[in-house]
Amino acid sequence: MKKLLAIIVLGLLWSNIGYAINEPFSLWCKSYKSVYTDDDKTTTTSVSINYEIYLNDDEAFIVGLESLYRNLIRKKNTNNNKYHFSNVGYNGRSTIDDNGRLAPFSYLSIDRINGEVVLTDYLVNVTVIHMKCTKEKPKLLF
Repeated sequence: MKKLLAIIVLGLLWSNIGYAINEPFSLWCKSYKSVYTDDDKTTTTSVSINYEIYLNDDEAFIVGLESLYRNLIRKKNTNNNKYHFSNVGYNGRSTIDDNGRLAPFSYLSIDRINGEVVLTDYLVNVTVIHMKCTKEKPKLLF
């Protein structure tokens, strides 16, 4: 019985079942759609921009755009299939920073199953960028 229990425990450890991001890693993403919502009008456009998103257990960083998307902190009380990150905001709207300027509220959702990433910016209006991501770094063609 002890051997069976040891095999089960080692098997679970070996398969790395868990919900935390144990090792920091990067996601390589390509956007395919951007949705911009003004007060009463929604505009959808096709886009093709490459992003690198660096993740650790507590934070997400969009490489090269850290000044736009800073302090994306992981929400720990989320479901098992998605990671959710956001910075400080009030009811899904922007806040005023220490200098009296309007500070945007950003939200990042990563689906672990299909690699779908949704990046949402709330300033005065809402912009949602949809991306497909992979852990494999893209190969250069030249």
